Amino acid sequence: MNQQQMENKLIDKTIQQRNEILIKAKDKAAKITAKAKAENKRIEAQTIEAIENIIGGELRAVHDRVVGGAQLLGRKAVMEARTEVIAKVFAKVTDNMKSIVEG
Repeated sequence: MNQQQMENKLIDKTIQQRNEILIKAKDKAAKITAKAKAENKRIEAQTIEAIENIIGGELRAVHDRVVGGAQLLGRKAVMEARTEVIAKVFAKVTDNMKSIVEG
């Protein structure tokens, strides 16, 4: 084997090694990309779930405040009506008692 043939074999072997390294690197890059995409989807799903939980909690709080305020207004109206009825009954009883006393 002469010098030229040895150099050609060495060049061919180097090119073959380079191609193998490139194939392995591309495979590794594809695996890393796939893992990154899967992790991105997982993080996105968790983020959406967390946002929905926060929004849901806020909506429940607003709902509870609105319903609580309406219930409070309703109780206030009932108390005012009771007070008015009691005042009218008291006035009527007072009038009846006066008429009984006056004869």
